[in-house]
Amino acid sequence: MPKLTILQGLPASGKSTLAREIVAKTGNTKRVNKDDIRALLDNSKWSKNNEKFVLKTRDFLIEEALLDGFNVVSDDTNLHPKHIETMKIIAKKYNAALETKFINTPIDECIKRDLVRPNSVGEAVIQSMYDQFLRPAPIVYTEDDKLPHIFLCDIDGTVALLGDRSVYDGALVGLDTPHKPVCQIVDSMLRAGHRVVFLSGRDEICRRQTELWIRANVSQWFDTHGLGVELYMRPQGDQRKDSIVKKELFESKIRGQYYVDMVLDDRPSVCRMWRNELGLNVIQIGDPYKEF
Repeated sequence: MPKLTILQGLPASGKSTLAREIVAKTGNTKRVNKDDIRALLDNSKWSKNNEKFVLKTRDFLIEEALLDGFNVVSDDTNLHPKHIETMKIIAKKYNAALETKFINTPIDECIKRDLVRPNSVGEAVIQSMYDQFLRPAPIVYTEDDKLPHIFLCDIDGTVALLGDRSVYDGALVGLDTPHKPVCQIVDSMLRAGHRVVFLSGRDEICRRQTELWIRANVSQWFDTHGLGVELYMRPQGDQRKDSIVKKELFESKIRGQYYVDMVLDDRPSVCRMWRNELGLNVIQIGDPYKEF
């Protein structure tokens, strides 16, 4: 009995790599991929009319392979239910075993991989597919509304522009350039009576320089009103991803202590964490499609 294997996953999740491995190992498996068919038939140009013929060609190739006794692996994204239904019908028609494998690669990793591929589809496409087919039920931020209300604010890339300084060179944070439009927003929040708490991926070792920089460059409100800068930072020596560190800081320092009205941050992966994992409102600074 031949077998039809359906791989599912976001672009750049590793489906085609796995499919090629299956073909190489088994020796009797045919790989069918719509991107390759589009390249062959239409120079990869997508249109509704082109796609109708691409789908017919895909189905024809799968059916002919099964009819000749070959196994088949389909390594398209295959996230839309209609493709799975079509494959089920084909498998039943040719008495083929049907197997579905979901390649569960995190969206951040898919976006990162896609950026270096020659035929990149772009973050917007990957995010759209994730939102349409894979996003879990929205996380709703729940907190005691009677707690002190705050705005959470990042530093590097949000209120501070690093210039030539490495993000890991904490000794030079005092030389950062203030990101004036964002600093003005924070200053206005403070003057309007809002409480701003800074939560940074910077190493704790540069706390003193960071506090002085915030006082001098973000808002004079702290000094004129004798206020301390509320600042939570990465534990000294912790080199894990920003999104992991900041989520842990949130859970240990913010959750149950404050009600977060809004977050100001710049890093796309961190902004996705705030929205998708914690359900917070986010004002995203900078290019939302530039991963770093």
